[in-house]
Amino acid sequence: LARVVYQPDPETVRQAQTKLHDLGFDAGEADGRLGPRTRAAIERFQRDMSLAPTRALDAATLAGLGLIPSAAP
Repeated sequence: LARVVYQPDPETVRQAQTKLHDLGFDAGEADGRLGPRTRAAIERFQRDMSLAPTRALDAATLAGLGLIPSAAP
């Protein structure tokens, strides 16, 4: 299956950085940029949540962070 690549806007990144920080993942400053520190925090979160470690703010990760509704099976 092809994976859809989503490029989140800076506000979504900022919200994710804040949420990651609140959950104990060091994403650095909530500046709205997907830098190496943020991507590393995303990967740690994804691994802890048993998600594919993409280092990206994909739909599953955003849902896990509570930033979008999760899809019900």
